[in-house]
This record gives sequence, C-alpha cells and structure tokens, in this order.
Amino acid sequence: MKPARAALLVVLAALLFLAANRAAYRGFFSGDDLDNIAWTRELPPGDFISGLLTPRYHLNHFRPVGHATFALLGKFAGHRFEWYVALIHLLHMAIAGVLLLLLARLGFQPLPAAAGAAFFFFQMALFDALWKPMYLFDLWCALFSVLCLRAWMAGRTGWALGLLWLAIKAKEHAVMMVAVLVLYELLLGERRWKRVALAGAMAAIFVVQALGGNREQGQAYRLSFTLPALAQTLSFYSSRVLVWPYLGVLLVPAALWTMDRRAWWGLGSAVFLLSPMLVLPGRMFSAYLYVPMLGIAILAAACSARAGWRMTVAAGVLWLALNFQHLRQQRRLELATAADSRSYFEQAGELARREPDLRRFVYAGYPEGLQAWGVVGALRLAYQRLDIEAVPADSRQLEKLFEAGPVGIVSWNPGTRKVSAEVRQARQKDSSYIDISVSLPVWQFGEGWYGTEGAYRWTRRKALASLRRPEGATAFELKVNVGDVFISRVKRSTVRVLLDGAEAGTADFSSPGWHTVTFPLRAGPESGVTVEFHASPGFRPDNDPRELGIAIGAFGFR
Repeated sequence: MKPARAALLVVLAALLFLAANRAAYRGFFSGDDLDNIAWTRELPPGDFISGLLTPRYHLNHFRPVGHATFALLGKFAGHRFEWYVALIHLLHMAIAGVLLLLLARLGFQPLPAAAGAAFFFFQMALFDALWKPMYLFDLWCALFSVLCLRAWMAGRTGWALGLLWLAIKAKEHAVMMVAVLVLYELLLGERRWKRVALAGAMAAIFVVQALGGNREQGQAYRLSFTLPALAQTLSFYSSRVLVWPYLGVLLVPAALWTMDRRAWWGLGSAVFLLSPMLVLPGRMFSAYLYVPMLGIAILAAACSARAGWRMTVAAGVLWLALNFQHLRQQRRLELATAADSRSYFEQAGELARREPDLRRFVYAGYPEGLQAWGVVGALRLAYQRLDIEAVPADSRQLEKLFEAGPVGIVSWNPGTRKVSAEVRQARQKDSSYIDISVSLPVWQFGEGWYGTEGAYRWTRRKALASLRRPEGATAFELKVNVGDVFISRVKRSTVRVLLDGAEAGTADFSSPGWHTVTFPLRAGPESGVTVEFHASPGFRPDNDPRELGIAIGAFGFR
C-alpha cells in the first residue's frame, strides 16, 4: 500500500474513533480519579523518581508511571476532565499505531495487519479504559509492553528490557510479559534463552515481593487459586473479550483454524497477560482486558490473513456496527453516572467557598461512581488540602467528631440525584422536626435506617432517632409514603411510635399514597427524646436482600 494512502486511512480511522467517542469529553472523574489527583500532586518529584528506579513492589499499589501522570495533570489541568480524556485517546492511538508496526514486523500483509490493529482500536470491550482516567495505568502498561515486543523482535535486548521495566512500573501485572517472550522464542524466535533469563530475573524480583506480601492485601487484592474463583473469573472475562456473552470461547478454535503460529502466540500471550486477573475474583473489570487485547489483536490479524479480503471486509463492517451499538448503550449509562459525580463534586466546591475553615465532615451516601474514597478525594480537592477528616454517617466516631468543632454534613439523595450540604456547630441543639426532603441531620438518625430515596427513607422493622422536644409540644407527627407494591404485598402495615420507651401511638396503613398521622401528647418541658419506630410486618422487595419496615418522609413534634 502506498504511504499516502496508508496515512489517509490512519487519519480517517482516528477521526472515526474520535467522532464515536466524542461524548467521553462530557464525562467526569470516578472516585479513584479524584483520590489519585488529590494525593499525588502533593508528593515531591523525588518520590516518583525513586519509585521508578528502585526494584520495589509497593503493597499500597503505588505505580510511579501512572501516578506521576495524575500528579502532572492534577497540577496543570486541575479538574478539567477533557484533558485527561485527550491523553487517554492519544495513548490509545499511539498503542494502536505501534501494534500496526508490530503486526507488519510479524510478516502480516497490509490488510490483515490493519484488521488486527482496527480490531484493537475500535474494541468496545475496552470502553471503560477509553473513558475513565483510572485506567491510565493499563494504557501506559500496554504502550510499554508493545514497544518492548517491537524492540525484542528487532534484537534490541537492552531497549526491550528497559521498556519491560517501565511496563512493570506502569502496572505490575506486566511481569507476565516474560511468559510472552518465552512463548515467542519457542514459536517464532531464535530461542535465545540468555536474554530471556535476564528478563525473567528482572520480573522475579517483583513476583517474589508480590507473593510474599499478598497476605497483607485487602480481600479485593487477595489471590485465590481455587477452582470456584477460576470459574468465576473465566466466566466474566470470556463474556467480555468479544463484547457479547461467552463469545470468548471461540478464540481457541479460531486460533486452531488459522494454522498460524503467530495466532497461537497471540492467544497464548493474551492468556498469560490476563492470568494475574484470573486469580483475583475480587477485582473483575472489563478494562483489565486492555493489555491482553494486544494478543487477541494478533490472533485477529491471523484470522484475517486466513479468511481473505472479502470475508475480512464483511466481518469488519459487522464488527464496527455491533461495537458502535455497544458503545451507545455504555455511553448512556456512563454519562448519567458522570452527571451525578460532577454534581457532588461541584456541591463540595460550593461548601468549600461558603465554609472555607471546615476540616471535619460526615457524608451520608454518595453517587455510584464515587465510592467512599472518592468523597474524601472530592473534599480534599475542594479544600485544596490533605488534612481532611471525613467519616460515614453510620460511623461510631460521630459523637467525638461533633464535640471537636463545626462539622460539614454532605448528604447524597439518590432519588432526587442532588446533594445537600450544611454545617453542624459544636453542641448544636437537635431539630425537633425532620423533613427528609428538606434537611438530613444525620447525627439524629440511629440504627435501623436505609439510605435516602428522594423525599423519604426506608426503615428496618425497628428504627431509632433522637429529637429535641420543645417546651409545650402537644403532638407528634409522622408522615409516611406507602407504595402500591408494598401495600399489595403486606396488605396492612402497622407502625408503633415510642418516645423514651413510652408508647405515643399506633397507626395502620392499608392504602397507597402519602399519609400523615398525628399523636396527641401532654405538654412538658424541653428535653431530648429517643424515638422508636416499630413497623410490621416486614417487606422484602424483589431482587433486594433488605427487609423493609416503612418509608418515612417526615416526623417530629408539633
């Protein structure tokens, strides 16, 4: 193929990719991203240099290549998400370009080589890796891995070993590249085992440290060499490697059909590069296929060479159409998640501008894309400091935290998809009436409550709360939301209300809708009161392990 025509096709492929993924620039950071940005930009450059140069496996998963990227982007791009996505897409294009050169080096003709590179480039099984900065580690690892293979084939052992080191420092799973190199020498190379031994010695330094320290890892990072764990991970990844469920099982017969050693090497390489994830059932994400997909791309090139140009073009058109359909489905979900995370982050920033001296926080719930560490990262970025203390609303440290001074209360309402932020001063009096749609004083809710859902919170069959009873209060009000499905199952729900152990009243609900009941009380002096709600019978929704009591929208003294 003429160079001018090849360059035109590359440009068109890049434009098609950017057009299909343009919505990625409207996304937002995940919890991991915010956490990484918050702490990495506070590290001195020497920590990254030391981490890169020393043969140390970090049990806290410090990866100097990727974390240095977060540090630099955090300082120069801040929280402008589009800069992070731009880097992701540039890296992806570079990896696909080197992969194309690698396929040519393996002896594939232009069409099969282009088919293999395109298979990787437009692969929507890798959607998360192409939309979320948290997977920059995988992209850097893939770039250095494919460059390592290119240098290895060219006989540049020194360059190959240096690039292997960088790949391991990008993500430690790259130690399995040694197995890829061994397989290459067996199937395609000249069986120069001395240089393989050098690569093996380098990788062994990290493998020994990783295996020795694995017992200290949390459950999510604990290696599991059991058949149930292997069955779980194989089922997961085989259902995602070709986008549709379980199509991954076709890879083995496809490799045999080609009768091409390059295909066998590609498939074997993918298995080796994925193998660390096959013993990690607590960490299963489709983005972890990014580096192994390099091997699958080699297999795709071999299949194209065996099939001929007509079948390649037909299969390629169908492949692009089905991947675009998958992209549209994933895009909708990701943008909805991103909107929630952005809203939370912006509200944290407004709280920082309104209350710049706060250092202690309580958070009640968070968007699906943030997680607890993302909440802490968002607050650290909002306040531009690391000495931020943030605990969940169900923490046992609340009383001690509130005694220390003002505390910011940040509550996420998944029903309204909004954040409420307020400040509780030290020794502030409790509210006498709580309307969940207006305010959520989390310190007044005891055991037995589930998360906020719009204008109400579900209780368990027993739930506790504390209120301030004003002097002269003569009534206690309870507002509940009775749903159609709920009442069709339980028929009648009974709620008993106790104040400091004494029964205030009982109410029955047998019809759907919002209901407000009032229990008369004798007037008395101001005091703190413990409120108990007892709901029966319990209700178990479909596809929900919780046992629910009643959905309460408001309660308190009148």
